[in-house]
Amino acid sequence: LQSIMNNGMNAEFTNKRSSAGFIYGTGASNVNHWQQAGLNSFGSNEYSRLTGMKFGSGWNSNLKQSISLNFFDFNASQDLLRSDPAMLQSGYISGPSRRDAIITWQSSMEIAPGQKLSIDLSRSFGSYRNNFSDDSSVSKNNAFGDVFSTNGKSNYAAAIDYDGNILNTDVQLSLRKTGLGYNNPGNVFLRRGETRVGLNLGRRFLRQKLTVRYKTDFRNQHFDPSKKSTYNNFSNYVQLGYRVKRNSRFSISMRSNTYTFNNNFVNGGNTHGSSFSLQGDAGYVFRIDGKKIMNNSSLSRQKFDIPMLTGSQYGSNTWLVTHSSSVLLKKNLLTLTLLVNQSDNKDYYFNTSFVNSEIGYSYAAGNSIRFNSGVGFYSNTGWNKQIGLRQQVGGTMFKRLEIDIDATWKKAIQVTRKELANQVYISSSVHYRF
Repeated sequence: LQSIMNNGMNAEFTNKRSSAGFIYGTGASNVNHWQQAGLNSFGSNEYSRLTGMKFGSGWNSNLKQSISLNFFDFNASQDLLRSDPAMLQSGYISGPSRRDAIITWQSSMEIAPGQKLSIDLSRSFGSYRNNFSDDSSVSKNNAFGDVFSTNGKSNYAAAIDYDGNILNTDVQLSLRKTGLGYNNPGNVFLRRGETRVGLNLGRRFLRQKLTVRYKTDFRNQHFDPSKKSTYNNFSNYVQLGYRVKRNSRFSISMRSNTYTFNNNFVNGGNTHGSSFSLQGDAGYVFRIDGKKIMNNSSLSRQKFDIPMLTGSQYGSNTWLVTHSSSVLLKKNLLTLTLLVNQSDNKDYYFNTSFVNSEIGYSYAAGNSIRFNSGVGFYSNTGWNKQIGLRQQVGGTMFKRLEIDIDATWKKAIQVTRKELANQVYISSSVHYRF
């Protein structure tokens, strides 16, 4: 099991004046899914060990700030090293053994009533653990040695965020700047060589019933010191929402992105692309035989024509319909969920034509044990047709300890591709309140 299991602990203690945290984990001999952003990460990376500590202010402090130090280690599989010491790679990702450390200072303060400012500053340190010639090259030393290098390879990162209300308008502003020599596996939102600016505006009209939101974001990322390879993304998002009654509302939103990839190393030219989506959402309630049925529905149109870093284009056109209905049966909840996606893509698993349907029932056994049982049917064009079962058990012990275990099983009844045909997922979490 140690070849496929990740083990670790992430703990933090906070009182009125101070806080202290500690994280430690060891990864399996394959790509792991939690060390990149803690124990509950949606990303993956090649690092096999993580150790970190954090010290900061408590919950009663006007100025929230902390300083943390994290160490990441990438080692080759021990089995591979014993069989072939020259083999410096994991089971999936090829690369030399290396170590990275990141020191981060975070601070947030209320500069005025309803006005909050947050600042993050961090620096990374790295070193290879082999005799490769690149390990001692001038380029590598500059990348991790110069804090504010003019050649674009400094190993720093900074983030500034503002959140407040100006003239009855909700305003959020974010700025990101990351050096090309910077490496932080613990933060998936700080990309090497990236400069990013984002603005979010929101306001309510017609006695708080009509909500108008606008978001824009510009991202520029370069991949080499001379900036011969760069990637730009400019996005705009508009949403109009209206609340008809307390439990009834609808909204319509539009998002557009433009992309430019400049690669003077390969073709010496620019590759352009775009994406567009239009979506309508509605939440409403109706009654059948006196029982309240809560519903949420959406209809969206998406079109992609995105340039890839390899120089190719990824394109697709999709229609997506989602619907969920829930009803209370005494103290228990019955839920029906349906997703239908129509796409001209048959290869990318998460963007093919599919029909997913599930029925779930949440119920309790006594005052401390909760159950959630579900059954579903899943049909994915170009992949497989499956039936599935899901069972979740949660409970509270000793009034402070909460335990949740979730198991999902999917069985293919029609196999088109063997990948992901039969799936088993088991996850668990433990929470203890002091």
